Amino acid sequence: MTEKNDLNGLAQAEADRRLARDGFNEVAEPPFNFATAIITRLWEPSAWILEAALIIEIVLGKGIQAGFIVLMLLFAAVNGAIQSRRANTVLRSLSHDLSPTTAVSRDGKWKQVSAKHLVVDDLISLRQGDIIPADVRLLTDTLEVNESSITGEAKAVNRTPGDTAYAGTEVLSGNALAIVTATGANSRSGKTISLINQSSAPGHLQKLLGKIIGYLAALDAVLAVLLIIVAIVRHEDLVAMLPFLAMLFIATIPIAMPSSFAVANSVEAKVLSTKHVLVSDLTGIQEAANMNVLLVDKTGTITANKPAVVAFYNWSTLPDADVTQLAISAADTRNASVIDAALFNYAQAHNIKAWPQHEFTPFTSGIGYSQATVVTDSATVNVKLGALKKIGDTGHQPPRLIGGQLRRRPYGSRGR
Repeated sequence: MTEKNDLNGLAQAEADRRLARDGFNEVAEPPFNFATAIITRLWEPSAWILEAALIIEIVLGKGIQAGFIVLMLLFAAVNGAIQSRRANTVLRSLSHDLSPTTAVSRDGKWKQVSAKHLVVDDLISLRQGDIIPADVRLLTDTLEVNESSITGEAKAVNRTPGDTAYAGTEVLSGNALAIVTATGANSRSGKTISLINQSSAPGHLQKLLGKIIGYLAALDAVLAVLLIIVAIVRHEDLVAMLPFLAMLFIATIPIAMPSSFAVANSVEAKVLSTKHVLVSDLTGIQEAANMNVLLVDKTGTITANKPAVVAFYNWSTLPDADVTQLAISAADTRNASVIDAALFNYAQAHNIKAWPQHEFTPFTSGIGYSQATVVTDSATVNVKLGALKKIGDTGHQPPRLIGGQLRRRPYGSRGR
């Protein structure tokens, strides 16, 4: 793909105005409401039984017993809400640290900005390996896209100029310019996330706890019926039995168990956050605890993804500064990869600037190198930057490895 300079992005002032109007390119998380969290914990099966016992104690005028029940209910509810708020705070802080960046054109200049600052009509650059940050309309070239994150279909699809590519999908191959058409909750994936945020499914332990409470309540009900039958047969006072029946239910229902789970899960979420493991919900820890084997498919090594130039070897007849200048002239200035960024940082440390690019072909895994036509002080040259073997296949005879050592071969043209 030949880069053309007739496409300009939004002015920064206009982008700021649209950002203020439409908001960030993110799906707003439901704010944590402490009062709601408490009420939610007071409106569940384990609390209902104690609340029924509380009503009985109040009717019988047992103020002390009723006070103890109120304290038990409030302790469990408030403690669980506090732990949930702590976990929510940890998750938010960690998710903000993981915000990706995108190459966007502002005021005619390409810059890396946080994806959350994208607005509609922004001109962005997409390349192989990028996660598309918003719904976009492709302007140039075809992209091979993995849409399994939104469709569940593992087979890649091709998106041609004019097609829409969706936020959250991955670019498998190709390079293209695109215009942002929808951001945040208005994007396709944003609408899905909004629906998910409106509902939540109970975790494995919550379901197990619900079954236990159900079994205990059924057992208590059977015992209560038997006691009432015996009392009727023996002509006992049924009203006098109510405090005993209330205590029967209170003693057998594990009211503190949900808050205990919340404490344990929130502590584990905090420990995981220090290891940069993001837990989107406390129930995720419960589900992970049931796994015996976790299979992770990761090609290559897990690193900080911040390579740097630690050594420079020059096997050409050109000065080191000239080779470095040619190398950065063939790098992608619009949407720099981590390798390009490492070269730019090295050149900047040595006060070396790139030659202007007249034509540029970005790197793809298919060709194995990027290519640029640049005008130096003395001539117009074509510079290739990439894998040694791929450049060798072009017929330019680069250095070859013999016995672990690089051996110089005559260059047919100036290339790297």
